[in-house]
Amino acid sequence: MKHECIAPSAPGTLAVLGSTGSIGRQTLQVVRDNPGRFKIACLVANTNVELVCAQAREFSPEFIAMADPQAAQQVRSELGPDFKVEAGEEAVSTAAAWHSVHTVVCAVVGFAGFAPLLSAIACGKHVALANKESLVAAGTLVHKALEQSTSVIVPVDSEHNSVFQCLLGRGNTSSLRRIILTASGGPFLDLDAALLARVRPEQAIRHPRWSMGRKISVDSATLMNKGLEVIEASMLFNLPGDKIDVLIHPESIVHGLAEYEDGTVIAALFETDMRVPIAFALSYLLSADPAKLPGSEALSSGTAFLSLAEKKSLHFSAPNIGKFPALGLCYRALALGGGAPAALSAANEVAVEAYLADKIGFMDIPAIAGEVLELYAPRSINTANDVVCIDSWARQCASNILLEQNRNLTSLRSVRAESR
Repeated sequence: MKHECIAPSAPGTLAVLGSTGSIGRQTLQVVRDNPGRFKIACLVANTNVELVCAQAREFSPEFIAMADPQAAQQVRSELGPDFKVEAGEEAVSTAAAWHSVHTVVCAVVGFAGFAPLLSAIACGKHVALANKESLVAAGTLVHKALEQSTSVIVPVDSEHNSVFQCLLGRGNTSSLRRIILTASGGPFLDLDAALLARVRPEQAIRHPRWSMGRKISVDSATLMNKGLEVIEASMLFNLPGDKIDVLIHPESIVHGLAEYEDGTVIAALFETDMRVPIAFALSYLLSADPAKLPGSEALSSGTAFLSLAEKKSLHFSAPNIGKFPALGLCYRALALGGGAPAALSAANEVAVEAYLADKIGFMDIPAIAGEVLELYAPRSINTANDVVCIDSWARQCASNILLEQNRNLTSLRSVRAESR
């Protein structure tokens, strides 16, 4: 199912990819809090039939895409013939390129967001991007696509959105010394390193500051998420790794900073509420010319206003890469370039899935991802198929490592049983 590509013409008409996830739900809340400013043309989800049906009844989208075919059939049955529902990866890309859509909120988790992102750019749709894996895996291809499109990307991740705003304040990056992304440190910041191997999935997904999905919560706990954000920042802002730093900031009030050669540091501060960067991204893209600074289109995010007097103090420290090796792996992948970030990201997805299924330990996640990165033979990325091949290879490689670990564990258990 394909639609003719039409450049953005109706600001405020949205396709929400990942509408039942954390970012998608909060995007729809921003829409509710700004009545009359937006129309939801497309909803995209995976398997959450009940919630997407409720969203469809509320927002009356023109098109619904469910990645899972069985879920799509259930949605069709539940909603009836008044709603157009399609299934599969092609349907997701169709939603991203939908003829009436002006802005695509890309909040699909993982590498699955890559194809619809390219579809949106190819059709000149503006993008509020909350899918870091696409830039991590194929940032060079995204840049090439943008060069041939009228699309504008505004990051939704709180850190990159903050840096985006900080850079707007100076208007250029010629005197930029570095950017700084902050990290809360996750739930195990103060846990003894020796105990990390024992932490359970239910502990890892309890983020101290943010309400997020299971996968990204685990990534935050390992600091892999922050490392992937370093790679994403390199792609978004065209900066080398040595100009991107990370600071641990447990309060999560300062989200991103830009430091200039004259000693000035510009920072963005707000409460830990993703509706703030979502509202900024949507307001920026509401403009008829989003290349200009946002002005009268400012939106309400619905968040509480920040009171620094009540915060008493803010703390900052350097990250402990020895304790959280995933961050160092990401800097290494960025330095290797080519398909290395794609391989690392894919391997991490496999490892996190295994951890959440209680098949491996917490510290096995960076160990497996690191082993795949070591096995990776550097190659350049020239086409989307190159990315798909690297992603597939890394996933298979990580799966093989998991299988070998399982065999070794089974063998060890057998030896122990025989010795009793």
